[in-house]
Amino acid sequence: MADSVVIRDAATSFRAMFAALNEREKRTLPDPFRDFPRGSCHPASEVLGRYLRDALKIEPQVVRADRIFPQPRGWSTHAWLEVDELVIDITADQFGQEPVVVTRCSPWHRGFRIIEREALDSWGEEWWNDYCAPVFERFKKFVGG
Repeated sequence: MADSVVIRDAATSFRAMFAALNEREKRTLPDPFRDFPRGSCHPASEVLGRYLRDALKIEPQVVRADRIFPQPRGWSTHAWLEVDELVIDITADQFGQEPVVVTRCSPWHRGFRIIEREALDSWGEEWWNDYCAPVFERFKKFVGG
């Protein structure tokens, strides 16, 4: 069973990396990350997921889901990680939730309609290289890896 404390530490470090960036540094990130956390849930999940897999030998899945929210937001899609029924969400604050969610019981996440559970890297190496690899390399340096 995955260690939720170790995962929470990694997720919190990921968020700390973004908090440490100045505006100029944020503009150098690949497009999906420039307005982090908004609109970056899937690539951010892929980056953290690959770190969990490569550095910590934890194999999460990416969960893609959708939900209808009260107006003005309306219909939205979202993505997060799961491993051993543990929800790992590092971008939920774009929906008014906590910035780091690591829990086995999340009524908010259960409110989504699951579209797909997929393995890491399922969007292909070209997508990874274009959008995720630069952030992954920055994160590894940030955590000293």
